[in-house]
Amino acid sequence: MNKLLIAALGLMPATSLWAALPPQVEADRHVLRAQQELKAGAMDQALAEFALAEKQGSLDKTVTLPEGFYTGYATALAQSGKTAQARQVLENYLNKYRNSGSSYQQALAQYVALDQPAGSAPVASVAVPRNCARAELPFALDESVWRALESSLAYQSSTVAKNLTLVGEKTEVTKGKAFVNQTSEQQERRFTALNPCVLQTRLQQTTSFSNKVVFSAAKVSMSTLTSSAYSTLGGLLLLGSESGGEVANRLKALEDVTGSLFPLQTGNKLHLVASYQLPQKMRLDCSVVGQMPASGIDRRLTGNAWRIDCTSVAITDGPGQQPVSSGEARQSSRIFLEDTGLMINELQQVQMENGAGRLLIPTPGQSVTSTVPGVNATVTTIWTRYEWL
Repeated sequence: MNKLLIAALGLMPATSLWAALPPQVEADRHVLRAQQELKAGAMDQALAEFALAEKQGSLDKTVTLPEGFYTGYATALAQSGKTAQARQVLENYLNKYRNSGSSYQQALAQYVALDQPAGSAPVASVAVPRNCARAELPFALDESVWRALESSLAYQSSTVAKNLTLVGEKTEVTKGKAFVNQTSEQQERRFTALNPCVLQTRLQQTTSFSNKVVFSAAKVSMSTLTSSAYSTLGGLLLLGSESGGEVANRLKALEDVTGSLFPLQTGNKLHLVASYQLPQKMRLDCSVVGQMPASGIDRRLTGNAWRIDCTSVAITDGPGQQPVSSGEARQSSRIFLEDTGLMINELQQVQMENGAGRLLIPTPGQSVTSTVPGVNATVTTIWTRYEWL
């Protein structure tokens, strides 16, 4: 390229250079710029870029605007006080993609938040969605807990609970020199959405145990365990639990809850401080790190899997009732399965391998044998059934 051509290009306006881009790339560029401006809080610039992307899509029917265009544009419009326009953008998305889009939950939550009578509170402090009225629980939560929960954006946006039943059956055979133990276990884990914000997890586990020592008859016993847990915020906040028909724990106070992970989007953050019936007070800080196809974890899973990194720490009240850390911070990475509405640990089981346990989703028919450390024995585990319905 000669110097005259370079000089000429340098004198050309930026719009002339961009105009040479294909229409789809041009639309994507405007959406990317709009999202950057939105993240920086520059609403006027974000709206301008979103409008240019929308215009590009209307001028060229081959252009497909990404799903993030609709949710981002609606956010910018709502935060600029243009509620009617924001609602129209979300309606366009919901009519186009219905419930099959990857941003469906986010768009629906935004639409519900906007669905208020004129003169009501702004989007930043919307009322609890009508379908997330207080759930019937086997224990009572204080009014202050419900109010703190319902006034939080995290609860208003956590419409992810779904109905699901997991059924599993396994056999474990432990063989030593002088004994053979066989354990057969049947479990049913039923996930029930009491409303789209609150999930009940009921576990019923029946175990039969047979112990046979050399030269003696086998001793057989059977036991059944039933327990339930109630949670919200995608399973991150336990409301309470019961075992054998008695309350085992419950949320006593929710002193702080800010931010929201839902609708899931990389960079979303959640902070909360909660106290429980058991002498425990904890602080939890979580952020959405990214997503991947859930089938990459297990081929039986569908939809997206979102990684959520959390830090939890036990705390006590210091001077002036200010929370003070009283234990080591615990780091953990959690995986939220979008299509099931569950954290992956709800589907995983502990599998012993070479004396160490690890979490995995069992594959029916697979036989795994592990040695027992310090004992001349082996344990063979076979899951004969493991499926969610």
